[in-house]
Amino acid sequence: MRKLHILAAAMSILLMLSACSDNNSVSNNHSSSNTPTRPAEASTPVSPTDETTPVIPTDEITPTSPADTSTLAPPPTQPAQIIEDEWPEPQLQHYIFEFDDASTADAVAVQRYNGNTERVRIPDTFAFSFMPSIEYPVVGIRNSAFEGRTRLQAVYLPETITQIGNRAFYNCPELAIINIPDGVTEIGSSTFWNNKSLTEITLPDSLTFIDIHAFRDSGLTYIVIPQGVTVIARNSFRDCYDLASVTLYNGVTAIGAYAFSSTALTDITIPGSVKRIYNAAFHACEMLTTVTLMDGVEIIDEFAFSVCESLVSVTIPDSVTEIHSYAFSGCMSLDEPTRARILSINPNAIFY
Repeated sequence: MRKLHILAAAMSILLMLSACSDNNSVSNNHSSSNTPTRPAEASTPVSPTDETTPVIPTDEITPTSPADTSTLAPPPTQPAQIIEDEWPEPQLQHYIFEFDDASTADAVAVQRYNGNTERVRIPDTFAFSFMPSIEYPVVGIRNSAFEGRTRLQAVYLPETITQIGNRAFYNCPELAIINIPDGVTEIGSSTFWNNKSLTEITLPDSLTFIDIHAFRDSGLTYIVIPQGVTVIARNSFRDCYDLASVTLYNGVTAIGAYAFSSTALTDITIPGSVKRIYNAAFHACEMLTTVTLMDGVEIIDEFAFSVCESLVSVTIPDSVTEIHSYAFSGCMSLDEPTRARILSINPNAIFY
């Protein structure tokens, strides 16, 4: 019996020692769990997009402040996203081509695109099946060629393109990337109307004319009008609600009716080459505070700056000889020197 008591006591001592050892182990494990070590790369995961999409520095595409718009250097002619080698091969089965000029038959144009892809690369040459040995340069995009392609997100135009027809990319709400080759002289009417995803575009130096409704109701946030452009037609940038910066160079002679109405401009400098600002050109630009008209501007039409409720200051040179009635109607924030200058030319130009 005495041996059994001694054995039981020894077992109790062993169990106690084991328990103490377990408690120490649990304590050490709990302490280490409070400061876990995580791999650095796990805390800052790299998105595949970051590896494949070039990053454009903000200062290359956006003016640092609205006041810089008069001296803003144009962004690169070809944005970094638009690199020919990165685009898929043209899918010719989706295109309908026609001779650009039937009398000469030396080039072709895209009459219609019937595909449903997100990224499109237009070919620079095309050979008809009845003349497979002759490849013709693709020089034009016909009227409505890509109209209503709601899945279209990006388009690459070859350098052979010189013509873009009316409504060519009308109502392509997902279109965000497109290049306009140097050689294109006109943007046709309604070409990019209702392209809400198009936030930036570089216009080539060859451009001379922007037709009516060209970028109406698009998502543009800024635009640099090339030096060669002489006319900005009516409604060209109307209802571009995010358009906060416009650069105009000396050479533009006319700004059409409603050309920049209902935009997000905060200031605008109009060069002296502009002889006439047509009716309602800047109507309802509710964030516009400052307008600078350079010497040479002559006529401000009716309602040109109407309902610009935040407009405070307008610099009006001696060259301005006509300010039509209601040109500044609804501009309730005009400072006293500006009011006096406007009313000295036309007492009916301001109306609340």
